[in-house]
Amino acid sequence: MKTEKNRRILLFSLIVLLLLGIMLLGLRFAPALADEMTPDHYELVKTNEPNLINDEATETAKQPEAEDESEDQGSTTDTSTPDAAALLHIMLQDFEDKTFSQTGWLHYVYYQESEVSNGVALPQNYFVDGWYLINEAGIVTQDVVSYYDDAGNLNQRGIFKDNTFINLSTKEEMDTEGPYKLKLDLGVTKYMLEMQTEGSILTHEVSTLNEKPVIKFSVIGNYDKPTIFGNSSQPVESVRMTILFDQATGAISEMEYIYKLVDGTEELFYKVQPSTLARGDLPQEFVQLFENE
Repeated sequence: MKTEKNRRILLFSLIVLLLLGIMLLGLRFAPALADEMTPDHYELVKTNEPNLINDEATETAKQPEAEDESEDQGSTTDTSTPDAAALLHIMLQDFEDKTFSQTGWLHYVYYQESEVSNGVALPQNYFVDGWYLINEAGIVTQDVVSYYDDAGNLNQRGIFKDNTFINLSTKEEMDTEGPYKLKLDLGVTKYMLEMQTEGSILTHEVSTLNEKPVIKFSVIGNYDKPTIFGNSSQPVESVRMTILFDQATGAISEMEYIYKLVDGTEELFYKVQPSTLARGDLPQEFVQLFENE
């Protein structure tokens, strides 16, 4: 009797293991279902979960043939390039270290434009005007951030104090775990480096912007199939991200994210152009906001 009971337990365990195996196998070969369980980075993809093509591997595979051709022609050209990923990381780190080296209020203003709907209660093009109180650790302990349209009309305004974000326009509040690190690049660098790690080719060059020399980093991510994004007018074949640093000051001059559509045209997801990054005293009107809330 005891042996029969043990057999039943063993049989039940095997059935459970088999069912778990089938479920895991199903997730492995059903990316649409897996995507529902683990949404992509920006939650923009609606169908056809994208996979980046490993352009780095493709380019590397071409290297031997290119080198052979160079040797046949007696060329001594050095085809190696500096590590763009390491340089990008260093430039952003240096910029942040310089910016957050002092305590007090930091005034950061940038303009964001786009050719697609952002799906939120903001116009497609708008100014972000933020004041951030930086502590000794380079962390934001208070802020007041305003959003303006092209005509200068206030669209929304919010403050951060006592570890709580308060939207003064909608009266919504959100508690946080504590002070936060201000991303001067809006997280663009992290995403570009992730793409490079997955095999997209990251390049850099000296260029100009408004007649000023800049160091331009660019990465292109090609998808293995046309991908439908929630805010693109057509399926997307690839994306291109760029970030420009002023060569003289090391400050970020511009950031851009572009979709290449299936018909060969391009669509601007967003372009960010910083205009102000300076220390100063918080305007009195904003001081009163913190006192009244």
